[in-house]
Amino acid sequence: YPTRFSYVLFFKGLENPAAIEIYNSQGVRVLESTGVSVNTEHLLPGLYYINIKTEGKAGTFKFIKSK
Repeated sequence: YPTRFSYVLFFKGLENPAAIEIYNSQGVRVLESTGVSVNTEHLLPGLYYINIKTEGKAGTFKFIKSK
């Protein structure tokens, strides 16, 4: 199931900062960042996909931004 949250996403298990990209449900990139957390306060509520890349590893996950 997608993760639900309101403002900030924190990523456990990252030893080094990761390249983070967030896409809306239409596939448009709406945020790009580097670190172990990302502030999504400015995003509208809805379904998003997050792509996390770090040291040869990558993963894409779904999440739901609530109010």
